[in-house]
Amino acid sequence: MIDIQKFRTWIMLYLISFVALLWAVFLIEEGASSMFLVSMLLIMIVVGVNFIIIIHEIREKRRQKEMMKSLSRIS
Repeated sequence: MIDIQKFRTWIMLYLISFVALLWAVFLIEEGASSMFLVSMLLIMIVVGVNFIIIIHEIREKRRQKEMMKSLSRIS
């Protein structure tokens, strides 16, 4: 069964990430040299946070799978 609350969290995360990336691209395209570093930092933060969250989710699924295997051996 799909956890609706977790699904909503993912949608919000990616919507916020998309807006942040659009803002960073807008700042780069404007040609403001002082905002280039800000936009690159914003891009790195968005990509880094998404990477960390995905790694955490993979580890959580692996932990749940191992727990289910151990519980199935008990019965």
